[in-house]
Amino acid sequence: YQPSPRPFPEKLPEMTYPSHIESLPADSSGIINRRGLRIYVGYVLKHQTIGLEQVGDGVWDVIFGPIILGRVDVRDATDGYVTLKVSSPM
Repeated sequence: YQPSPRPFPEKLPEMTYPSHIESLPADSSGIINRRGLRIYVGYVLKHQTIGLEQVGDGVWDVIFGPIILGRVDVRDATDGYVTLKVSSPM
């Protein structure tokens, strides 16, 4: 075994998105809050910056880096909470 000579960062750089994508921080439970709408993106993404890209009237793609995690429709919210709709890549 040979250790890599490349340094490993103590902290990964913060995720950035183009200006047309809204950036929101996930809380310690993996939930992002957008104007009273709570979207669960997953505990594994807690404290990460998540992107929301509007793709229709009240319809948003939820993005982490280059990956579209799923889609939400604000009309599907129950008590201000909505879950991701994940489409199959096939």
